Amino acid sequence: MYYRIQPRCGIENNTVLSVNNNDLTGNLIINTFKEGDDSQLWQPIVYDLKGNYIGIVLLNKKTGLVAIAPENFAPVRQCKVSEMADQRVTWNLAGTAIQLRNNTDMNLNVKGNGPYPPGTEVYVWDWSKGDPNETWNLLAADF
Repeated sequence: MYYRIQPRCGIENNTVLSVNNNDLTGNLIINTFKEGDDSQLWQPIVYDLKGNYIGIVLLNKKTGLVAIAPENFAPVRQCKVSEMADQRVTWNLAGTAIQLRNNTDMNLNVKGNGPYPPGTEVYVWDWSKGDPNETWNLLAADF
């Protein structure tokens, strides 16, 4: 099942986590939701290794790539599933936070202090007690 992943700061302007359609392998952004745009659909997949839970990977429907945070306080981008040996591609869903599995102090975060227009990049950043740019809703996509 695929989901739209909406930051709480994006509820008013209906923005969701998206691949940048001008740079499919570049940094992830928020963009205005468009029905039928597969670059805005994500499949959270439980990733385990020999029965040991490792985390969730976020697979994009359009690109077939997974979200990766190459370092702390940096933009989130995508990588091939075959390059997933790095723990920075696994996430925890913790309430409304989407945390890096190997460093739960780092969360998926819309960059900045607002406003958050379409095209704003998504980073991993430290937790600020649930600000709207660091909390997310997973909305089931209707097909």
